[in-house]
Amino acid sequence: MNQLFNKKYIKRKIIIIAVITILFFIIGASGGDKEQIDRTGQAKTPSGSSVYEGDNYSEVIDKFEERGFTNIKSVTIEDLIIGLFTKDGEVESVSVDGDINYSSSTWYLNDVEVIITYHTFPNDETEEKSETEEDGNNEGIKESIELEITTNEDAEASSREVSGFDTAINQSTTWCGIDFYFPTYYDVLDENSHLT
Repeated sequence: MNQLFNKKYIKRKIIIIAVITILFFIIGASGGDKEQIDRTGQAKTPSGSSVYEGDNYSEVIDKFEERGFTNIKSVTIEDLIIGLFTKDGEVESVSVDGDINYSSSTWYLNDVEVIITYHTFPNDETEEKSETEEDGNNEGIKESIELEITTNEDAEASSREVSGFDTAINQSTTWCGIDFYFPTYYDVLDENSHLT
């Protein structure tokens, strides 16, 4: 009886496995009849936005171009001084169609704006321009100090005291939070000096 039971059990097992296999083929074949979605003019994001943080921006641009995106822009953050912790070209954020929290494998029109923001060293032209502006500001301050002094030198001579300290010309100015005083003395024995 055991032999007969074992043969029936094995036959049943083979039939069940065959039926399950046939069902898988039928279900798999019916899935192919679904209507295909037309994706012309669209592109799929390669990965989510947070994945690219720390990557090199040129590699990220290449990945988006490979996926079919055509309107890719890069924005620089010129904040690197040494580049020890943050490398030159390191991606800060990526936004697709204005969304910095986009998901991976999301379909967008291929001409939506993709903005890749990355860190870099300041541009030499920008530095030269800011240095020139600073020099111009310093010259303007120097000119205003000279103007104040020359204007006050023409003040009344009667303000001079016998001690030789000229109170009318004594000037002060503040530059970068530092007070500068310019006392002016005159020669008591000078014939142009006026004694009160």
